[in-house]
Amino acid sequence: MSLFNKLYNATKETIAEGKKSFVEKKVKRGFESAIDSLEEKKMDSIEKIDGLREKIANGDQSKIKELAQLKIEMVDFDDQIKALSEEKKEFFGEG
Repeated sequence: MSLFNKLYNATKETIAEGKKSFVEKKVKRGFESAIDSLEEKKMDSIEKIDGLREKIANGDQSKIKELAQLKIEMVDFDDQIKALSEEKKEFFGEG
């Protein structure tokens, strides 16, 4: 192999290694952003649940079904957050 080819291949490997680090950070941020978004939606739902509980406590029975739906969504958020966290760990080989 010529010196040119050796240097060219070494440069390609160096660039690829640098790019790998950048891409890895970008993908990790993507997972973290998705998890943060779900946690934010969960917090919004908690606030809505508190408001519905107050309305129900004041006699508004029409809000019970909406409360039940939000409670189901809370479980969904927890499951999604757990699944994404596990996927991130598996994706990056984190313990």
